[in-house]
Amino acid sequence: MRVVQQDAAGSPGVEAASEAIVPAQQQYGAAVTKARTAVRSLRMKTKDRTGQYAVPRGRLQSKRQEGRRPRSGAASQGENGCAGGQAAAWWERAASGFQPCGRRANLTDVMKALLLSLIVACGAWTSAVHAEDPWIVYHPPADNANGRHLVFLTGDEEYRSEEGLPMLAKILSQRHGFRCTVLFSVNEDGTINPDKGGTVSHPEAMEDADALVMLLRFRAWPDTAMEHFEKAFRSGKPVVALRTSTHAFQFPGESRWKDYNDFGKNVLGERWVSHWGRHKAEATLGVIEEANRDHPILRGVEDVFGDTDVYEVYPPEDATILLRGQVLKGMKAEDAPADYVKKRASDGQEQGVNDPMMPVAWTRLHVQDSGRSNRVFCTTMGSSTDLRSEGLRRLVVNAVFWGLEMETPEKADVRYVGEYDSTDYGFGAYRKGVRPSDLALP
Repeated sequence: MRVVQQDAAGSPGVEAASEAIVPAQQQYGAAVTKARTAVRSLRMKTKDRTGQYAVPRGRLQSKRQEGRRPRSGAASQGENGCAGGQAAAWWERAASGFQPCGRRANLTDVMKALLLSLIVACGAWTSAVHAEDPWIVYHPPADNANGRHLVFLTGDEEYRSEEGLPMLAKILSQRHGFRCTVLFSVNEDGTINPDKGGTVSHPEAMEDADALVMLLRFRAWPDTAMEHFEKAFRSGKPVVALRTSTHAFQFPGESRWKDYNDFGKNVLGERWVSHWGRHKAEATLGVIEEANRDHPILRGVEDVFGDTDVYEVYPPEDATILLRGQVLKGMKAEDAPADYVKKRASDGQEQGVNDPMMPVAWTRLHVQDSGRSNRVFCTTMGSSTDLRSEGLRRLVVNAVFWGLEMETPEKADVRYVGEYDSTDYGFGAYRKGVRPSDLALP
């Protein structure tokens, strides 16, 4: 377990991580040791002439030597607060000599001290558990590991990437043998908060990735995080990008990272233009581009549907269109295609909303100035609700294999690993108080 600290920009810093469980274990062990010592001391007592338990002659203590006991543990609270101080006072009273000869030994004090010390230790244990990593790693079964590492970048305010991407990571780890690390935007206490656009947990993992899978929206990460992202990207890692990743970053004009505001256009092939279908009113039916039906990413893909709307996009000529989005009249897969004329934001000209249909998935090869290249897959679908579609999950899983130049399965296994209870998309609709550990494998 690691203790999460925040750097000046509010991003979790793991470089200052320290062990949190050990102190709790030590407190618990100390409490048990004290209890055993006190009970052994009681057994050593001998009865005086009155039949009462008394301290042996060699351990007599006068009241003058004993001194005054601290009131309510105030003098011995230390790091543990009132409860720890009270426990310490009871231990002093019960275990360090007891009472002068002839007084009844106080077993009640021993039991009080034991109980309260255990409470203090359990409290420290609980705190240690909460000081856990604000990211999660899904390890593949040992007999199915392929040695590849995928890093998933979540962080959008609307489309619940913090739900959909961990689900995909579980599938890719347990069904296909990838080690998958999922990073999040988080609060200072380590809980997931996609509205915290200036944070990303454990950005160091990006450099160790074989491929990046992302669903980001208008992020403004601190310098250290962007440095890790840039190194990963510049090294030529494949990029699988979903939905709002076309507008992944939004830095101010004076930022050294402002060029990444055009990451969508320059790398993926398109930036944010407009909602082409009516938002939350017209869903999307995926239609395979016939000319590219034999593309490995489309292997086994059928019946792609999403309840998000089609985006207006114009990928570059070097892009290979895999899927187009048919705008529907409603929010169900069986609804009829929409049929009206709409003005394009790109040039102000009118066209039928489905004539032609806008692309919703494509690939391209992004060539950097250094000569290195990134294999890129982009889809403007990908909300947590869109990913209920088996066809869309298979499209994204296949894209990972394609990006890494691995053989794409004939029909990739995209069954959920555990339950998948996705939240409807919308601003401010994320589940509060969720920790990455809550998304662990079943």
